[in-house]
Amino acid sequence: MRDFRINWAVILALIVLLAFTYFSFMGVLYSKRVDGDLIKGCLFALGVVVIVSACVVIMCVSRATRWREIGTAGQIVFALIILTVFGFSAIPFTGFMRAIESKSLIQAKIDQTKMDAERIDSLYNAYVDDRVASYRDWLKADSSCYENAGGSTDSVKIANLMASLRNHLDPPLLKKTQDERKAWLSSIEGMSVWNIMLPKNLKVLGNAAQSWADDYVKLSNVSFDGNPPLLFSSNSFDENPLKDLGERNLRPLAVLAALLAFFFMLLPYLVTESFMGSRGSNKGNQNGKRRGTDTTVDDVDYE
Repeated sequence: MRDFRINWAVILALIVLLAFTYFSFMGVLYSKRVDGDLIKGCLFALGVVVIVSACVVIMCVSRATRWREIGTAGQIVFALIILTVFGFSAIPFTGFMRAIESKSLIQAKIDQTKMDAERIDSLYNAYVDDRVASYRDWLKADSSCYENAGGSTDSVKIANLMASLRNHLDPPLLKKTQDERKAWLSSIEGMSVWNIMLPKNLKVLGNAAQSWADDYVKLSNVSFDGNPPLLFSSNSFDENPLKDLGERNLRPLAVLAALLAFFFMLLPYLVTESFMGSRGSNKGNQNGKRRGTDTTVDDVDYE
């Protein structure tokens, strides 16, 4: 039964370590410095698991084999390293707690940006129609504006010039781009804050609507009538209100979680001595029984 006790201590410690590391890992992804970068987040999580596991193993082996090079003071140093790692990890742990608390705000931001994107597309499509209509009226008012255009009749020449302007303002790939970003918005609409891809999407989402509006302004900067173009305009959009989710602060609950995780990491270490001692006593009893049996056999007189 002693074997099972130490095994269960290790398993319980490993479960707690992975759970705490996952919360911290998600908090790192939500932080402003990482912005959803999975590679950086995975490196952080791997570092926490490796450092803590290595320290626990060294402490257990030291206690079991009585390493003189380490001693009690060395074991305390490795325990402090574990505590420091958990204390540092409590900062992103807090960030993920804030993300969980802000899940309604996150969903509202996604919904609002989706509406803004659809509204921008509609406004720009209407802008293109107005620009082309104004260009048509300008051409009709002065035949010298289209006399060198290709076409057999005035109406064909005007139509060709109008089509040329529309192709500049509304290129063939624009509709595909609009559909792709609408599909992307729909794909993250129901994402949970527990999804590791959501922090990366939030980074893109924060200024997406404003970026799309700026692209339309650049696209509208073309003139066929010799006059300065009337650029597309839209309202400015607020920055992502979720940018402070990974703010560096600590909450009592995160500190408590770090302390509890530290306690569970000590379980394999605390059980190690009793486990090794019980094994030593069992071996001693078995050896004593064997010696006693051997003595009894030697004392038998067969003569």
